[in-house]
Amino acid sequence: MARGTSRAPSQNAYRGSIGRTQTTMVHVTGPRGDLVAAQVHTTIDAVSDPELVERLHAEDLSRALNVVKAEGGDPVRVTVPVVYHDPAAELMVLVLADAHRHIELDERIRLLTRFKSDEAPIPTYAKDFAVVYGPAGLRRYLEKKAQEALEATRSAEGGRELERRKAELEKREADLERMRGEYDKRARDIERRGNEVEAARGEVDRGRADLERMRVEVEKLRSEARNRVIAAAQHAPAPLPDPQESQATSIGPAPTGR
Repeated sequence: MARGTSRAPSQNAYRGSIGRTQTTMVHVTGPRGDLVAAQVHTTIDAVSDPELVERLHAEDLSRALNVVKAEGGDPVRVTVPVVYHDPAAELMVLVLADAHRHIELDERIRLLTRFKSDEAPIPTYAKDFAVVYGPAGLRRYLEKKAQEALEATRSAEGGRELERRKAELEKREADLERMRGEYDKRARDIERRGNEVEAARGEVDRGRADLERMRVEVEKLRSEARNRVIAAAQHAPAPLPDPQESQATSIGPAPTGR
């Protein structure tokens, strides 16, 4: 159970008069038969009056709530029904004494009748108030609700952690899908470039083949031309001697005309 002045009513808190700290006047018979007037609490707002909550939980009569001490007598706990209201935790509990177990329905009806005449909105937690018996019963109930709230918080935190991990997983899957798309695109680009390289290599090979064919043809033409020149030289007639050269050779130099 949370205590202190830092707590505030929730947005859905019941704000009617039944949930605010209230007292009533009772008369308690003293040991000598005289009546002692005393103020006792019938409702406790746990947010505005946490010290009253501590007294409600106390078993020691010197600290307990709704204890009257008559002159010449021992302290007496006045066991009136008490409405415990925690507008921050959205809890409303009707605390009865063990001796009042036989009138639980009557006290339920009495509190519901008070709600019936209340003009303030009544949230579900107030309409479905719990009933406990004595300080020990209230303590067990509040501890149970606190444990439930803790488990709900842990469950919510676990749910948020699960959602966070799910979001991270979805992001990683999206990143992986994006990377896969980029890889596929690069693979297609590489394949396309490979095809282009193969096509260019084919063009180069065809160009080389054409050059080789042209070189062979040129060599063939050269060989044919050379063969024709050789053949022509072999079949050409011998040249006739020059008459003047013949005379000069046989009888001496030719006359000079003197």
